[in-house]
Amino acid sequence: MLSCGAHLYCIAAAVVAATYPVCSSLLCLGVKERPGPGLSFLAGLGLTTRHPPYLKLVVSFLFISAAVQVEQSYLVLFCTHASQLHDHVQGLVLTVLVSAVLSTPLWEWLLQHFGKTTSAFGIFVMVPFVILLAAVPTAPVAYVVAFVSGVSIAVSLLLPWSMLPDMVDDFQLRHRYGPGLETIFYSSYVFFTKLSGACALGISTLSLQ
Repeated sequence: MLSCGAHLYCIAAAVVAATYPVCSSLLCLGVKERPGPGLSFLAGLGLTTRHPPYLKLVVSFLFISAAVQVEQSYLVLFCTHASQLHDHVQGLVLTVLVSAVLSTPLWEWLLQHFGKTTSAFGIFVMVPFVILLAAVPTAPVAYVVAFVSGVSIAVSLLLPWSMLPDMVDDFQLRHRYGPGLETIFYSSYVFFTKLSGACALGISTLSLQ
């Protein structure tokens, strides 16, 4: 006999398992692709990976994304096990999510008025607050840290996607190979984002072990 929590997890898993085939079917039936002029996938991938601005963007945000994900994991673990804040974990996670959503329009305004390079420093705002939480592990400080972490997470997610179009435009100005390479840029960046998540999980597992 499954418990209530296990039963809810089974329902959620069934919903997710049913959603993926439906979305994939809609994509296959609703989108018709026509081959256009341009390079092959492997040739285009070789060009994109040798484009210096793209390499800088991917490498920098690979490490930044991994660091942000490790910080999120450790924040929850610290509040759950290393301090007397286990009763506030759900509230802290909700604070992170709400602050990330609400601060996204603000970061968009800052990107337009102060530039993307300047806004990148917003990612590191969480560092002194996390250190403060380790020194003063109280509920008010934890909620402030959760709010600031959400703000930093918002800019770390928004900034690379706002930089990618500029980098693609720079590539198109340097190389006149026709359409088709934008998909390689974006799909490669998604792959490296997933890779950073795997690296963050490995770092967390090794350090905790």
